[in-house]
Amino acid sequence: MAGADANAVNGGVEKYVDDHSKDNVDKYKDGTPKDDADDTWAALVAHLTGYPVPKRSTLFEKLTSDHGGPLFRMDFQDHDVEEVLKSGFEVNGHEDYDIWFFTGPGSAQLKQARIVFEGTAQDEDGHIIWADTSGKTAEDVKTGAGSEFTDYNKDTMSNEVLSQYMNGPRTALLDLYNGSTTNTSFGGLSVPDTAAVDLSTFHSTGESFDHAAKFFKDYATIIQGWEDALGKDDAVWKGESADIFRSLLTKTRENYEAYIDAFNGSGDKTGEGETVYSRALSQAKAAVQKAAQQLLEAWQEWAQSPYYEPIRVLGYVLDELARWVEENNVKKTGLYMTTSYTSTVYYAKTKDGFTQHHPKYGDLADKAAWKKVGEEAVRIWNEAVDHYLVHPAATVQSDLNNTFLDLGREFTDNIPKPKTTSTASADYEKKKADEENKRIQEENEKLKDEYEKDKKDAQDAADKQSEDLQDALDKLGDANGDQMDGLQDALDKLGDANGNQADYLKDALDKLGGPNGTGTGAPDSTVAPTTTSLGTLDGLGGPNGG
Repeated sequence: MAGADANAVNGGVEKYVDDHSKDNVDKYKDGTPKDDADDTWAALVAHLTGYPVPKRSTLFEKLTSDHGGPLFRMDFQDHDVEEVLKSGFEVNGHEDYDIWFFTGPGSAQLKQARIVFEGTAQDEDGHIIWADTSGKTAEDVKTGAGSEFTDYNKDTMSNEVLSQYMNGPRTALLDLYNGSTTNTSFGGLSVPDTAAVDLSTFHSTGESFDHAAKFFKDYATIIQGWEDALGKDDAVWKGESADIFRSLLTKTRENYEAYIDAFNGSGDKTGEGETVYSRALSQAKAAVQKAAQQLLEAWQEWAQSPYYEPIRVLGYVLDELARWVEENNVKKTGLYMTTSYTSTVYYAKTKDGFTQHHPKYGDLADKAAWKKVGEEAVRIWNEAVDHYLVHPAATVQSDLNNTFLDLGREFTDNIPKPKTTSTASADYEKKKADEENKRIQEENEKLKDEYEKDKKDAQDAADKQSEDLQDALDKLGDANGDQMDGLQDALDKLGDANGNQADYLKDALDKLGGPNGTGTGAPDSTVAPTTTSLGTLDGLGGPNGG
């Protein structure tokens, strides 16, 4: 028996799904897709069209095999180590993808992971038919609905929900752009009648506002004519009841004119229609159509990207796994043989650097690792959906919201309001009261003016009398001054005469008071003095008195 040096393992990866698989996988490496609540694409499409877009968390539930993982089923097959390895896409007649690998360490065993994609269309030779998404517009792209099927293991599978998510929005958005989602259906999922959107209602609603405005405008003119007729001197109907009815006409006309002002609005005339409301509604319709067009453009870009079909994304992941296995497993295994006189025996042994444990999926000899391969494909596909659909949808939604907020102000800022809400009789009574109050006010103003005039005239007369009196007093003062001077002289002379008489009188009294008839009288004594009767004093004042 003789041994031989290690030889390279026969074969390797023969065919890839895509030569750019590495770039396609690395673009969304280790990202986290958005959950159902943050799927703006699905929410916006459903809101605009009424199409009930399925939740992304449900898309692969019926495409996950118990014998593999999401999007595929698989099994292992053992092989002799000297067999030629044929890994890659569609390299064997009965599988879609094969990856051959060794288990170790030490003495190595050769295994073949045989993978079959679930839910694919195939030609007569058994080759997968990829979706043809070519076309200049989203409408040009061909789409297909899913179906339910039974796989090799008798498991019931379905890609209906996945196709409803992938292609249903395109159908609904096309119908919306063309006018209506009434009766829109795709893949067994239909727009409910209560959720359907008909863009023609924007126009019909706008026309209703235009008709209302025309009614108010036409009848305001007619009512004005009735008012004028009732207000003429030769009107056949006069009196209080006629005045009340005319007040009613005035009230109605003024309210109609207020409505017309509101209907005309104050902004620019962008949009179609005769009123601010119809113009705003025409702009709203255009905004919805623009949003539908932008979403269709995003869908087309996604459909024509490398990430449209989940099965193709699974192929990228398997391509990268096959490359990893070749570099870290197959090339790290040596093939040996021993010979004898009767036979040759081949065996394989692992080398330094050999591993069968993938850093992300784990032990390749364990089917649980391969399930993670399918889950990685689903993750990358969802990441691409976020990039191509969700992010543009968020921008469209924001723009549409801002547009509708602006257009909404055309309604809130131009709410038709009557000029007055009181009754005609109340207006008439108020008019009469106002007229009476005005009359009274005018009379009061007149009386006030007359009073002020009389007051001024009286003041002027009083001022004149005061001036005249002052002049008279001034003249009287001058005369009195002269008289006072003469009077003072007379008084001075009279004072001198009276002074002489007083002296004479004093002498006479002195003579009467003394014991001898002279002097000042006797001094005080405790003895009562003897009195002598003077008799009457008439003689003092008579002609013979002193």
